[in-house]
Amino acid sequence: DAALQGDPAAVAALMLHWLDAAEIPSSQFTDSIDADKLRAGRTKPKSDHAAGTVDYYDALDRLDAALPENRLFITDGGRFMTEAWCRIGVSAPHHFVQSVNTGAIGMGLGYALGAAAARPEARTLFLCGDGGFMMGGLAEFSTAVREKLNLLCVVCNDQAYGAEYVQFADRQIDADLSTFHWPSFATIAQAMGAQAWRVTDEKELETAVDEAARAEGPALLELMLDPAAMPRMHI
Repeated sequence: DAALQGDPAAVAALMLHWLDAAEIPSSQFTDSIDADKLRAGRTKPKSDHAAGTVDYYDALDRLDAALPENRLFITDGGRFMTEAWCRIGVSAPHHFVQSVNTGAIGMGLGYALGAAAARPEARTLFLCGDGGFMMGGLAEFSTAVREKLNLLCVVCNDQAYGAEYVQFADRQIDADLSTFHWPSFATIAQAMGAQAWRVTDEKELETAVDEAARAEGPALLELMLDPAAMPRMHI
C-alpha cells in the first residue's frame, strides 16, 4: 500500500528495528525455501525456433547445470538478460552482477573483466547479446585473452537488436532494419587466441557447453538464436 524509497540495507534494518520493538516475531518462512527446487520448478516454454539455431531456454539450463557452483555471473543489457537471470544461479548474491543500470547495452564486459581479475579462482560467466558485443565487447575481449582471464563469454547471437526487433514485430512491420549479418564471433575469438565454439543445433550445443564448462582461461561460446523465438523481457 505504500512505496518506500531509500538505501535497501538501511530500510531493511529500520524495518527490522521497528518490528522487534513491536515484539512481532519472525515467520521464518524463508528457512523452508529450497532454492534448487524453485529453480528446477521453472517451466520451459516450447520454443519453435528456426533451423540453424538452438533453443535459448535449453541453452541456459545446460549452462547452469554444466558450470561449477563456484562461479561469477555477469550480464550485459538486452532482451536476453531477464530469462538468464531466472535460469542461471549463483552460490551467493554478490556473485551476480548486472550492468543494465548503466542504461545502455555493451557495457557489461568491463564488469566481467573486473570480476574475473578480482576472483581468478572462480569461473566468470558473462552473457551478452550480439548487438552489445559489437558495441565494445569485441575489442574488450582481447583484454581477456591478453590477461588470460578465467572468463567464459556467451554471445546470444540472434543477429538482431532485440528491443527494436520486437517493436517492429508487434506492429506487423518488417523487422529487417533491426537485423544484421555479423561475422562469426567464435572465429574472431579463435583468431585472438581464445577457445571458442559456434553452436547451430542441439548436438553442437551439448558438446560445446560441456567443453566450455571444462575449459580454463578465456573462451567464447556463440549461441545462434532465432530472434522470433527469443523470450520477451520480464520487466
